[in-house]
Amino acid sequence: MTGALVLLAAAAVLVASALAWTGRWRSWSRRVFTGPLPLPITLLPGIGFALVAAGLYELGVPAGPLIPLFLVFLALFVIYLWAPSWWGPAWFREERRAGVGPDLSDPATALSYAALTSKPAGADSRAAVAERFGDREPIRRWKATWIEHEDGGSKPHALGRAGATEGRLELYDDGLAFRASGLEDRMRRDATAVAVSREEFSTARVVPAGAGPDGQKRPRQGARSAFARLVVDTQYGPFLFEVNSAKRKAREISETLGSGW
Repeated sequence: MTGALVLLAAAAVLVASALAWTGRWRSWSRRVFTGPLPLPITLLPGIGFALVAAGLYELGVPAGPLIPLFLVFLALFVIYLWAPSWWGPAWFREERRAGVGPDLSDPATALSYAALTSKPAGADSRAAVAERFGDREPIRRWKATWIEHEDGGSKPHALGRAGATEGRLELYDDGLAFRASGLEDRMRRDATAVAVSREEFSTARVVPAGAGPDGQKRPRQGARSAFARLVVDTQYGPFLFEVNSAKRKAREISETLGSGW
């Protein structure tokens, strides 16, 4: 009975390995725990062959004929640790040559990517805002989330929210700016910033939690703030933010910038 169960497990492992080799299962190649050392095309099939040998041995097959299966396991284990560039199916080697990026929809991969990578050139939202406002310090700086797409949509990466960007809202004596956080810059590989001058600003107002600029509630798209939202009306249209104490911030923005048009 034990031998049959071991062989059943071996079959499952080898089927997964076959899917990886043929390319029917490819997501593993861009994930942190399976991609850098290509686990599904090295160690996983090796474990499958070792389980076949163990299962057959439990069923009474002599050890001698099973030795090649264990040697295959050892060879694949060495390849797993070595990870040579010539190893693997054609689709996998082509991905490596093309430099296909990591799968940032996977939480573990996104976390490791955020921790180990730096901002690429041009992906600095802080610098973009500083250039717009002459590198001046803002009057006020608040943690905020820019609701770019009020009806949600796809998540930009596993650490983010659908249709939203985490960052800072900055108030100057002649304008207002939003800049994405450093993590967002690294994950998106691009700067995300908004700048509104005094002349472009109209009003700052508040809508209920979860509502769009028109004050109507939108369908929930994952986690969101339970507090009221801040709307900044401009000549280009409204910008929607989630911030703490939205009423106080709306009042302070309006008092500082007045009405530009």
